[in-house]
Amino acid sequence: MPLAYGSVALIHSRGGYSVAPVPGPLLASLAAIPSHALAVGQSVLVLFGADFFGEPSRTGAALALVHMLGVAVVALALLTGIWSLFRLDRVGQVLVVGTLVMLGAGVFSTHVTDVSFAHEIAVVLPFGAVLAGRLLGGPLTRVRLEPLLAVGLAAYLGALCYTATEWVPGPAQNQAAADWLVGHGFTSGLAGYWQADSITFDSGGRVSVAPLVPGTTIVYHWEANAAWYDPQSHYANFVITEAPSGVYEQAFGRPAHIYHYQQYTIMVWRKNLLPLVSAGGG
Repeated sequence: MPLAYGSVALIHSRGGYSVAPVPGPLLASLAAIPSHALAVGQSVLVLFGADFFGEPSRTGAALALVHMLGVAVVALALLTGIWSLFRLDRVGQVLVVGTLVMLGAGVFSTHVTDVSFAHEIAVVLPFGAVLAGRLLGGPLTRVRLEPLLAVGLAAYLGALCYTATEWVPGPAQNQAAADWLVGHGFTSGLAGYWQADSITFDSGGRVSVAPLVPGTTIVYHWEANAAWYDPQSHYANFVITEAPSGVYEQAFGRPAHIYHYQQYTIMVWRKNLLPLVSAGGG
């Protein structure tokens, strides 16, 4: 642990990234653990494509059932790894322990409260796949289950082809807002974390939106670059928000223009807002 802290401090001192503390309490209350355990279970199904939640068609449910086979194989591999933990090589031990730690962290922490946080334990998917290959590949071939495995592979390939042809990807969530900003000549501004990152990405970099702590004028340091807030190199003259409040006028003064587009309010000033944001928080 001291080595990790020292390494991060050295990287930061050389102009690299910094690590912000995780906000809020880390451990969940005892009363919350059952609901978190359910959320972790659902999240595992989502990661493996085996979730049945809100499936709109029988085909979708059938595909989820096919992917349940993968969940079963990984569960068997994990149980096998736990049983033979001290006889495994170092890689196998890391995979088993790492998977258990991630699942346990999801259950007992405050960061997997529902299935929308499945990405917090996403490493369970590759860990599980590698563990299944390492621990079950040999035994399955020795009992000559290659034909069954071939059928499973064909089913997964069919599911992949169906998904690629039937599920048409929609536009990026904030693509329309990004296009609106570009079309109106707004190239640099401020917004809450989710809007800032996605609009910058969806615009292809034509709009640069630096994140603020939502509902405030405080710099949001998490996954941000200090250079984005440098008034010498950036001229941020607008704020985009879903929940307009007086906090922006209190900090920046009355905006010159206020626009409404979809769910957003875009407030525009005739000055650079970056010298007026607060460096605290994040």
